[in-house]
Amino acid sequence: EAKLWQHMDFRVPAHIDIVMEKYPQLMLLFRSVEAVMMDYNRIISALSDQERMLFRELLKLCNRKIMPGLTKLTWITDMADVYVSDCSNHLECLQKFVDDYKNCNVEVVKLCEKICDTPLIDIPLHDPFMLKELIQVMADYRYSTTKQLVEYYNQIFKYLIVVYEGFESNMPAMKTHWLLYVEKMDKLVEEAFRLCVKCSLQSLLDHLVGDGTAGPTPLIVVATFLKNNKIVFSPTLEQIFAMSKNILPELVVCLKPFPRLMDKFHLHQKIKKVPYAIIIDADSECRKLQAEIEKEVELAMGELRQCLKQWEPLREIWETDRDLFMARYEKAHPSAEAFNNDIGKYEQFGMQINQMDSETHARFFMINSQFLKEDVMGHCDQWQSRLCQLLFNIVCDQIESMYKYTIENGKRVNIAPKTLKEMVEFVEYHNQMKQEVPVKEAEFPLITDAMYVVWQYIGDAVPPLMQTRHEGLPEQWKKYLKNLDDAEEMLGISQEHFRTGLLEEAETFKIDAAELNEKFLLNGPFTSDFTSEGALKMLAELKAQLEAMYAKEKQLTEDLSVFNIAMPPNYELRRLEKNLNWLILVWELTYEWDMAWQGYKTGVFWDIKTEDMEITAQTLYKRFTNLVKDLRDKNWEIVEHSRRRVDAFRRVLPLITDLKNPAMRKRHWDRVRVAINRDFDENSPEFTLELIIGMNMQDHADAIKEISIAASAELNIENGLKAIRETWQKMVLDMVSHKDRGVYRLKGVDDIFSTLEENQVLLSAMKSTRYVQPFLQEVDYWEKALSLIMEVLEGVLNVQRQYLYLENIFTGEDIRKQMPQETNEFDGLTDRWIVITSRMHQDGLALSATHHPGLLEILSKMFEKMESIQRALEQYLETKRHIFPRFYFISNDALLEILGNSKKPELVQPHFKNLFDNVNKVIMGKNAQGRLEGTAMQSAENEVVEFSNPVLLEGPVELWLCILEDVMRVTLRNLLKVVRLALKKNLNDRDKWFKEWPGQMGITSSQIQWTVDCSRTLRICKIVENKSALKKLKKKQNAFLSKYSDAIRSNLAPLQRLKVVQLVTIEIHARDVIEKLYKMNCTDVTAFEWLSQLRFYWQQEIDDCIVRQTNTYFTYGYEYLGNPNRLVVTPLTDRCFITLTTALHLHRGGSPKGPAGTGKTESVKDLAKALGYYVIVINCSEGLDYKSMGRTFSGYAQTGAWGCFDEFNRINIEVL
Repeated sequence: EAKLWQHMDFRVPAHIDIVMEKYPQLMLLFRSVEAVMMDYNRIISALSDQERMLFRELLKLCNRKIMPGLTKLTWITDMADVYVSDCSNHLECLQKFVDDYKNCNVEVVKLCEKICDTPLIDIPLHDPFMLKELIQVMADYRYSTTKQLVEYYNQIFKYLIVVYEGFESNMPAMKTHWLLYVEKMDKLVEEAFRLCVKCSLQSLLDHLVGDGTAGPTPLIVVATFLKNNKIVFSPTLEQIFAMSKNILPELVVCLKPFPRLMDKFHLHQKIKKVPYAIIIDADSECRKLQAEIEKEVELAMGELRQCLKQWEPLREIWETDRDLFMARYEKAHPSAEAFNNDIGKYEQFGMQINQMDSETHARFFMINSQFLKEDVMGHCDQWQSRLCQLLFNIVCDQIESMYKYTIENGKRVNIAPKTLKEMVEFVEYHNQMKQEVPVKEAEFPLITDAMYVVWQYIGDAVPPLMQTRHEGLPEQWKKYLKNLDDAEEMLGISQEHFRTGLLEEAETFKIDAAELNEKFLLNGPFTSDFTSEGALKMLAELKAQLEAMYAKEKQLTEDLSVFNIAMPPNYELRRLEKNLNWLILVWELTYEWDMAWQGYKTGVFWDIKTEDMEITAQTLYKRFTNLVKDLRDKNWEIVEHSRRRVDAFRRVLPLITDLKNPAMRKRHWDRVRVAINRDFDENSPEFTLELIIGMNMQDHADAIKEISIAASAELNIENGLKAIRETWQKMVLDMVSHKDRGVYRLKGVDDIFSTLEENQVLLSAMKSTRYVQPFLQEVDYWEKALSLIMEVLEGVLNVQRQYLYLENIFTGEDIRKQMPQETNEFDGLTDRWIVITSRMHQDGLALSATHHPGLLEILSKMFEKMESIQRALEQYLETKRHIFPRFYFISNDALLEILGNSKKPELVQPHFKNLFDNVNKVIMGKNAQGRLEGTAMQSAENEVVEFSNPVLLEGPVELWLCILEDVMRVTLRNLLKVVRLALKKNLNDRDKWFKEWPGQMGITSSQIQWTVDCSRTLRICKIVENKSALKKLKKKQNAFLSKYSDAIRSNLAPLQRLKVVQLVTIEIHARDVIEKLYKMNCTDVTAFEWLSQLRFYWQQEIDDCIVRQTNTYFTYGYEYLGNPNRLVVTPLTDRCFITLTTALHLHRGGSPKGPAGTGKTESVKDLAKALGYYVIVINCSEGLDYKSMGRTFSGYAQTGAWGCFDEFNRINIEVL
């Protein structure tokens, strides 16, 4: 600018001239500074934001170099040139490192790309591989490729080392950013390895699937052959599938040598990264490709299995067990034609197999079936060979069997029989041979056919001997037939000889049988002169002779039948057998009695078992009696004799029983000695049955029986007393501690009372007998003792029952304050009761515990005192019931619980449902002054009605319950007014109106509105003298019902649905009444059809709801009812209502009658619901006394509630 002024001939100021002199130096400095600035900006612009963070320390150093020029140095500073030169050199070094950094990054990316482009699988074009070859080729390629990847990885690491060296001096200050940079490079390498593996898997998948235009080329050779009679693959399908499953794992193994770059640089990581191999092994895309490879291999293996189906029709060739088949085939005796067909079948199979392809393709598999074909062909050859051999053996056996049959049988038919038995066998054998001739002749053509088939398949292998034997068969058969004819002539001569000998032997047998029978009748043991042993021995010998005669008769009969001669039965033998069997039976029974009697008479008397004797005697006597009847025509003296002997003994049995009575004592045996007037020692071993009969005790049987009966009766008394004594020596009182206050409670006395009753009955029975005299004193003692036990235990239970009842009452502080005198008396009784129960607990046994002197009198006085206390308590409770009469409807226990919780209103909540119809709960809360008050009532259906005024829940409970009852009625009365007004405003939207108000008031308001509508309509009908207005009213009513029905079908809350259902029940009855009025042509409000209905009015004069029916009049009760189920009203219900309201009007009661379950009680309850009254239903029983009835009626009279006595006919007439 100065030069330009000078050029225009202006003179510039001197100080500017001074500056101009330095212009060249300043311009040079300016250019140098500008170059530094450009270098700095170039470096900054070359780096991304992330890279600037990495180069932050180097840039800080650069900034420190430049900072003097920005803050201290000026353009005229002497050191400016040096400063600029230093900055320029520093920036040049930094620029060089940035360029190296950029180049390293580019090289790393290029190397990662090379890793991506270096697949680990590359299958060369080649003929199909065996599986092992393919696995080896792939493994070799993976090995060489892995070495290449290691080289790429090492080069990446070298480039990163270059970058590291550039940052090394500042590394402590830039660890975080260096870690981020290495993580970025590591992520790049990880992605490269992932793509490498992915491309490798894709490459293999392409080999398996094909290029999309044509199918895959064969890759693996699979050979098929038979092993253990099953077609198998080599390699097996399991081996192939295992190879396919290992593709990804094998590739992952190749990556295991590569550590993470952070690990190479030994960088600290908060969360250590897993190796590349594990990351890639879990990669979803790689696993997806692996799954596709496995799927493709499975599909290919499926086609392999499909290819085997062409062999299915031939499966029987190798699967059938030849040995088993040949055994069954031989047993089936196939014909020569069958052999020919079966051998030919396997020849056809061989031709069919030979025509099959040896090589086929299934996707990437080449199937080599040559070995399988050879194996199956071998099986066919074996089948043919085995069948031919079997046929050859069968034919040989048939030829030899025929030769053997003709030779052996030809010899045998020429042997003459020597005995009758041999002759019979010979006849049967000869007949059999004659019958077999046509059968054998039929076998010759079969043998010839079989020989033809053998020649067809074996040919020259047939032995010459076999051929010669086959040709000689016809001549051999002719010789055999001639032998049969010669044997028939010989048989005729032998038969006549044997027949004559048998007839002579039969005549001799008849004579022998008659002689044997005669011998028995003359010499048999028919009398008692024989001993039983001797008679049985004689009869056994006769029995043996008889059996020998029967055996001979049987043999003769069989022999004569050979000649078709019938031998009649021998009647002499049959008669002998019958008599002999009867006589043996008689003597066997006699012998049995002899043995029994011998044991009885010689044995010790006390060892005799009377029961066994009686059974034996009765059984034998019965059998002998039957024998006497069966053999009365025989006149055998032994039968009657034996029966009399047994009978005589049988009559002595009662005497034996009496004498063996275990109740017999010494005094009884003394009486027996006096009775028979003989002395004996009943305990002596010589005291036997023989001795008893010898002393003629049987003559005194009646006296001995009387003595035995007395002994038994006395023993029963003795045992009974013993049992009573043992029972009460062990009978324990079950005394348990009560509330750890020193009092014990008696429990479980049912068994004791049961035992007492049983024992008293037993003692009474003992005293009523004439045998009690020896035990009379002990019986009297136990009668008094048991009576005292019973009285004391009853006294204890009575006192205990009263004590437990009063104890629960007098534990409350309120009762103790209200009744101080009774409290002191009860405390005194408690102390005495502790002493009594503790003593009984210590005694333990019932007998000793109840026999303390004066105990019974003490218990009686305690019980009287407790009753006095209870009467005072009843009077106290009566005062509370006078104040709040609804207390009459609950039990004393419940009332006492309420009074005891007077200061805890929340504990009175459970009793509200017993004091009110449907106040299930009172909502309580504290007011501003902190005083507890009731704000609302809640029904069992969870409907909540707010009180008009809160009720303070303080002071005596009976007082605030009275207030609560009044507030309930006032609240419902006020609500009814409000609900009526709301209904008038929403006459056409009743379905919405009803949901907003309590159900009880809603139903009552609806009934008031219905009464108003009907009354207005009837007046209109009277004026217009037409009932069409009723029809319109009915239509209007149906419209309301339709809306309610729609509401029910909508999604209502449970409480809302309950309210609508109850309203619909009432409104349906209202519609029915309108319809009835219309049908009866009712057009006047004074008509009985209208007056007979329950009509609800809001009477303005008294500002209250009244209910009318006929000439009766009721004020609405305002008892909170909640939303109970309402009864469906029927004409019978209407009649019931009229009867009950009329009875009430006349100050009478009602008594509905009818079968069970027809609605008597429900009708009364529904009328009370309509009128808003409280109803108490009492299920009557015989246990209802006049006091309970009086108390209940007092409650009804004071509350105005209704009482319904269900089944009142069960109450005793005196109570009524």
